[in-house]
Amino acid sequence: MDDGQLRLRVTEAFRGRIARGDQIQSELQQGSAVDGVWTLPIPRGTRGRLQLGDATILFQEIAAAPITPRPVLPASIRGTLGDRIDRRLAVIIGASVAAHLGIAAYAWLDDVDTHSMLETPVAQQYHQEVMEVTLPDEPAPPTTTGSGPGRGNARDAHPDRARRS
Repeated sequence: MDDGQLRLRVTEAFRGRIARGDQIQSELQQGSAVDGVWTLPIPRGTRGRLQLGDATILFQEIAAAPITPRPVLPASIRGTLGDRIDRRLAVIIGASVAAHLGIAAYAWLDDVDTHSMLETPVAQQYHQEVMEVTLPDEPAPPTTTGSGPGRGNARDAHPDRARRS
């Protein structure tokens, strides 16, 4: 499809014919080719046969079959929802639901409210002790303000050795 128009693109390897009404076209490579590909407009109602090597392609536009509606039984035969339910199964399921709800209600009403297992009398005697420890800040390193030797101006540790040499 190209702009709402059907187009057939063929190469030199294609052989075949196209029928439009009473006209039959057996030469597919007509007009100018773009990169070895010819483009033929295909009007509605066209049919044809194309051969490419051993493959044969037959095409024809036909009207699609209308969509058939799903068959529905008449209302007198269909019945109601109550007619579709198995009575014995409904009684069994209803009795099971009633019994389970009764057991759950009895367990909920007869439930004794207990405290946590961690709150036994022995556990209540012990308490967690909290100790807060604060550490003093680290003292700042001493700074020298030029009264001593600077970097690279070290003095001899033993002044009498310096005099002897």
